[in-house]
Amino acid sequence: MSYSSFCRFRPFWIVQRKSDARETCLCKLHENIKYRVEKLYRLGVIQDSNPDIVVNQLMCDNKCKECAYRDCSKCQDKGLDVCTEVLSERKGEQVQYQQWTTRTENYESKDGTKTIQKTVKVTEQDTVETLLVETQTLLKDKYAKHVFNIKHQYITLKQVKENLDNSTAIMHVDFSENYTAKLASEVQSMHFGGSHKQVSLHTVVVYTKDSIKSICTVSENTYHGPGAIWAHLTPVLQYIKLSYPDITTIHFVSDGPCTQYRSKNHFFMLHRHILGNFEFEIATWNFTESGHGKSAADGVGGTVKRTADRLVATGTDIPDAKAFYENVGKHLENVQLFLIESDDIESLSNSVPKDLKTVKGTMKLHQVTVSKHHRGIMLLKELSCFCNWPNPCSCYEGDVSEHSFPAETGAGDGTPLLNQPVSEPDVTKDITTVDPHPDMVGTWCVIRYEGEAYPGIIQDIDDKSAEVNCMCRIGENRFFWPLVKDVIWYSWSDVLMNIQEPRPVTSSRGSRHVQVDPECWNLVRAKLANLTSYRTLMLHTVNLFSWIQ
Repeated sequence: MSYSSFCRFRPFWIVQRKSDARETCLCKLHENIKYRVEKLYRLGVIQDSNPDIVVNQLMCDNKCKECAYRDCSKCQDKGLDVCTEVLSERKGEQVQYQQWTTRTENYESKDGTKTIQKTVKVTEQDTVETLLVETQTLLKDKYAKHVFNIKHQYITLKQVKENLDNSTAIMHVDFSENYTAKLASEVQSMHFGGSHKQVSLHTVVVYTKDSIKSICTVSENTYHGPGAIWAHLTPVLQYIKLSYPDITTIHFVSDGPCTQYRSKNHFFMLHRHILGNFEFEIATWNFTESGHGKSAADGVGGTVKRTADRLVATGTDIPDAKAFYENVGKHLENVQLFLIESDDIESLSNSVPKDLKTVKGTMKLHQVTVSKHHRGIMLLKELSCFCNWPNPCSCYEGDVSEHSFPAETGAGDGTPLLNQPVSEPDVTKDITTVDPHPDMVGTWCVIRYEGEAYPGIIQDIDDKSAEVNCMCRIGENRFFWPLVKDVIWYSWSDVLMNIQEPRPVTSSRGSRHVQVDPECWNLVRAKLANLTSYRTLMLHTVNLFSWIQ
């Protein structure tokens, strides 16, 4: 058969794959674990290539939080089912596998050398034994907890959605990828230049007991921070107040980017606007697990942008946000559009106090609650739970805490939501001042290693440790970058403090040696000495107690 006949007889449902059909929003942790597990499976070291099946070998029950969080005494020390014969045959063998990682790169600008973070796919090389040990550690310390959180959040929020009453609404919210404004016909300099404007889209799906409403807010301001979030949410909440006057409780659901929804400024504005401006009685903000935030709101964004592209293709110009709102809104029957002015975003952004306290444990939070009965107080939970709603439940009791806002943010006596005794003061409070926070990624810090201090850049963080790219030491407060990157995970107890970027020791161009600001370095040395003295004192106390026993 000739090639032309082969093409002619091709069934109509067999089509050529397009590049825009590829997966582009995958979870970094899932992908890295998948590459590792598939490599071990191909080598014959383990018997399954599915990470979700492999991780179950490490737990008694994958539906049990204690097992997934490694708090179960029965399965805490469980290991993978390994083919020992294959492992012994391949001992010392070097293998390669791919991984997604974040790297720090320098580039020259008119203001000097700048540092940026880039996510890249690299090929790693390790021995089979090292790959097995590191994979098992990742499965235990991160992946098991990650998978449990994904399933728990989806199941819990689905149950709430299925049991809504007349006074409760759920709002799925998300920023859609910015839309590039287009004209039906363009001159060459506009098409290839930087003349196209961006349109910011914030999408919302509102679920009530008897209806589902899709909403999209449009703005020429492409800022996606807390001020922009609440400028985009304001007309949506006003619409809910007018259309559903019986609604007194709102459960927000979103993903958890640390520069948008999972931040102290956003929590502050949630408390201020929900209880103050809109006078709802109670609200929760629930986060899906990192990397798994897809929802119906993404479908709204796709529908709106496809409609805009179809209009452009048929001769309609959409040069900016206002034209987008006016033209696209006429052709959408099931999506309500609102136009957000840039001044409103800037006004709300400037209204946030500059001295807000960091919300401790922000990285671990999956639910925050504000209530008119406890103004000034926000309830924090590691996992969403509504089993005793609207009262606080006792599920995962050890993972529940509170955060207080400045007195001017709300009236009331700030009565705590939890009846918990006041904890004893932490005697080590002044020794280390680093409080884990998402905004720390990409910042400089000083870590303690074998009793000495080293500066470095934080690459990644979790609730227990920080991954730091460290410099080498050549003398007292003199450091340089090694030829081979020294990137290691350090416990938060070994991260002494955040610092400004070290400066070159000499003014000569190309100098490799840098130093931490001398005043800051003296503080680092003092903290290091205090920490060493404290640990020595504690060791003596433990020894004395053992001797008395």
